[in-house]
Amino acid sequence: MGIIKNSMFLGIILTIFSLSSHGTGTGLAVVESENSVKEVSEKLQGIIKEKGLNLFTVIDHSKNAKKVGLTLKPTQVIIFGNPNVGTLFMQKSDSVAIDLPQKFLVVEREEGKASIIFNDPTYLSARHSFVHPALSKVAGLLKTIADSAAN
Repeated sequence: MGIIKNSMFLGIILTIFSLSSHGTGTGLAVVESENSVKEVSEKLQGIIKEKGLNLFTVIDHSKNAKKVGLTLKPTQVIIFGNPNVGTLFMQKSDSVAIDLPQKFLVVEREEGKASIIFNDPTYLSARHSFVHPALSKVAGLLKTIADSAAN
């Protein structure tokens, strides 16, 4: 049993190390766009609906900041998901529910240019110690949606 636990732990460490060498090291994937936050957010929402995913809500942090007299560069979080897949992940590890449903953060990085930031499903797998065959499909879908919205 100790060997299995050690192998699993080593696999998790290697996954985290591999993610840190390909991006921010935080398990976040980033896709850059030349378009505005508003344009990218609208494209993301349209693509999410086209793909048959549930669009739960959009949180406009900059709008909420303005309501309390503060300023924040354009920043939106789009919350969406597919219970058919998310439930499978939660059955493997109930703690993954803290990171689901999936989210796209759309934030202005440079004047007028947006970045799309989202959790890499492989990182979530490592974070919550579960493996599921759908992880790579979900990762590909998220990247495809982000790339499509960025262009």
